[in-house]
Amino acid sequence: MAASCSGGIEQQQQFNIASGQMEAIMRAYIVIGILAVVAVSARIYTAHTQDRLVAGLNCTVECSGYDAGYEWAKQRDIDDDDYCPDGNKSFYEGCAAYANGTDSGIGRSPLVSNDDDTLK
Repeated sequence: MAASCSGGIEQQQQFNIASGQMEAIMRAYIVIGILAVVAVSARIYTAHTQDRLVAGLNCTVECSGYDAGYEWAKQRDIDDDDYCPDGNKSFYEGCAAYANGTDSGIGRSPLVSNDDDTLK
């Protein structure tokens, strides 16, 4: 009778070990799956944002403040950044870019002049 009990215990232990290994494998697959989803999401996000240099800064997500400041200064022909309002940092930097003659990077390659489309 003792022999049959020890055989059952050994089988139960082997089953528990196999079950633990399967659980570890499943957890690894879940982690790999989650990492793949995160990587794809990050790739899609970066593909939909364009890098632009505005006032010498890299604007990657929201550039409306820089654009508005640049256009505001352009409409008023601001030639000194002391006249740029400093209530909003990105607006100020866009205004200062125009005042200092820095290319805004809006809508064109920085190597092409807007006046005569020749290379700088």
